[in-house]
Formats: sequence, structure tokens, C-alpha cells
Amino acid sequence: MAYPSLSSQGMVLIVGLLLGFLLGSVPFGYVLVKLRTGDDVRGFGSGNTGATNVGRVLGRRAGLAVLIADALKGLAAVLIALLIGPAAAAAAAFGAVAGHCYSPWLRGRGGKGVATMFGAFAILAPVCAAIAAIALATVVALTRTMSAGSLAAAAALAVSSWGVGMPFETTLAALLSGLLVIWRHRGNIQRLRRGEENRLGKERS
Repeated sequence: MAYPSLSSQGMVLIVGLLLGFLLGSVPFGYVLVKLRTGDDVRGFGSGNTGATNVGRVLGRRAGLAVLIADALKGLAAVLIALLIGPAAAAAAAFGAVAGHCYSPWLRGRGGKGVATMFGAFAILAPVCAAIAAIALATVVALTRTMSAGSLAAAAALAVSSWGVGMPFETTLAALLSGLLVIWRHRGNIQRLRRGEENRLGKERS
């Protein structure tokens, strides 16, 4: 049985990464707000295109719709990449998160990647995604702060992927995705330290 060469394995990773990035870069939040109001969602709230900021502009139902759409694009990227192989799927998972965070259609702007991360790893590492979801729900219940829950989820995904013994490519993708989500929340981290972060039901205008 012939094993793939380093170059062919590298191509598999590149294809998976590009596939994930392309699908992840679709800015559903931006498109929905533009269609409904004609405005740019990046001019409101946090300036991000994700579900939380869309919810501030259009309400909870619109925010939920964007949350589902952003998760589905991560899920779709991994499902398609699995046709190539598990390594491509792992690369696609990280690519989808990166594409959402730095969409080329929005000149490198985007969301924070949480929903897309969950969608991708629900297929790639469902046990780890479930652990991350429990971490998010627990921290949000305790703090009433979505950003704190998102940070907990990102950390839990990376740690649990290593802890349950996922393949190296999956663990690396979870680590990189988690670190990227945490990096995208750096402003929230500063506000959490100062006690100024918005709490659910008590967001400032």
C-alpha cells in the first residue's frame, strides 16, 4: 500500500484549509443586515458581523438565524472536506473559523468565530464540541456574560481535544481555532478585567 508523500499530504491540508476559509468567509450577518436595513452591521455595537451584533441591530430572531447560518457553514466545510480525508477536514475546520473572522469579502473583517467553531467541531470532534458547549452554558449561567462563556468554550475545546486523545490534526485544529477565538475576544477580555463587559439583559446602547 502506497502512503502519501509529504507533498501530497501538504496539498490535502492546503485544499482543506482553502475550502474551509472560502465557506467560512461568507458574511451572513453582514448580508442579512444589509438586506433588511441597508446599513453596514460593522457600524453598530462591537463592529463584528456575528450573531450577537446582528441581534443588537435586528433583534433576537435575526441573531439566532445568523448563529445557525454561521454554524452551518463550519459544519458544511468539514463535511465536504471529509470526502478528501480526515486531515483535510481538520484543516477545513480551522479554515472556516479563520474565514469567518477575517472575511476577504469584508476586507479582512468579520465575527469572532464561536458559532462557526461549534459547527465545524460538531462533526469533527462531537464529544469535544459537547464539552465546549457545557463550558459555555455553565460560564454564561454563572456570569451572565456571553464573552466569558465563549472564552471558556474555546479553551475547553482545545483542552478536551487533547484530553480525549483526538488525532493530531484534529487537536491542532482545535488548538488553533480556540486560540483564534480567544484572540478575537481580546477587547472583551480587557472589559471583563475592568468589570465593564455587557451582561445578558443589561447591554448598554
